[in-house]
Amino acid sequence: MGRAEQAGAGHQQHDVVDHFWRDITAQMEGLHGPLHSFPETYREMWDFAEEFEQRDWPDAPKGRQLCELMIKQFNERFFPRPLHGVGRTVVMAFVPPAVARRHKLPPANRFGVWLVHRAFRALFFALDHFKPDNKVPTSEVLRGEKHQQWRKENISRERADPLTPEARP
Repeated sequence: MGRAEQAGAGHQQHDVVDHFWRDITAQMEGLHGPLHSFPETYREMWDFAEEFEQRDWPDAPKGRQLCELMIKQFNERFFPRPLHGVGRTVVMAFVPPAVARRHKLPPANRFGVWLVHRAFRALFFALDHFKPDNKVPTSEVLRGEKHQQWRKENISRERADPLTPEARP
């Protein structure tokens, strides 16, 4: 079992995650048309993800480079330069060990990872207990005209200058 299971996520949360990704996947297209064969249950989705991450993949320098660039982009969007180490710890706290090994990513500070996990656990607790439920499901918001317009504008802007995205509306 992974972190979500260990954190005590209930069956209702599993169903929500499953439905969320099922709705998102329904909007995606692959090379040969709409995506299909989405796992039927949360358990199947979790098992597939764990099996996929454990596969013996060949060394991928481009994958390692992509990981580093994604961490860099995350840092530049959310943290000032002196805190980029904190940003890296936040990202690495949620990278499965098999993925980190495959891409030869240096491990994060264990105490920093512990702090990040506790901070996110507190955040999710607060969201679950104090924030009112959304009136509109996230998948419907993402299909909405306002989001689609923002998405088109942001994609154009990011193509012109990839490291300075504008804040969401």
